[in-house]
Amino acid sequence: MSGFIDRVTTMAEELGLGDVHVDGDLVRIAVPREDAGPVEVRVTPCGEMRGKEVLEFSSSGLPLPDDDAHKMPLLILALQRNADVMLGHWGLDESEDGSVLRVFHSQITETMDLPELEGAVLGVADEYATLHGAFRELFGS
Repeated sequence: MSGFIDRVTTMAEELGLGDVHVDGDLVRIAVPREDAGPVEVRVTPCGEMRGKEVLEFSSSGLPLPDDDAHKMPLLILALQRNADVMLGHWGLDESEDGSVLRVFHSQITETMDLPELEGAVLGVADEYATLHGAFRELFGS
């Protein structure tokens, strides 16, 4: 196993953050939620900063409509949410399958301690759940 995988899985299990699964170079943490089902937070290396490995924490994606007229208010909502997010930020992922919004947070692996891992995972999960709830109200799904 990769060093970051050992570190993240051990710390997540020690904190009791949820079910932890490894999928190649990706750690998936299913964070339980009282108000809905679990929120998946993904942890993977995303590069280096000054020779230090940086991890990316990200949420599942919230699918956006294909129609720009319907997509724009949701993008504006995510940008407005960015002003209130303490850990992480909303970002747009686009692929052949369409556009999705995700919560992202970055952390240097080497200096990450238990409270920082917990804050990153719970911050991403909480923010995703907040906007996911708003999407459910708007779209009824």
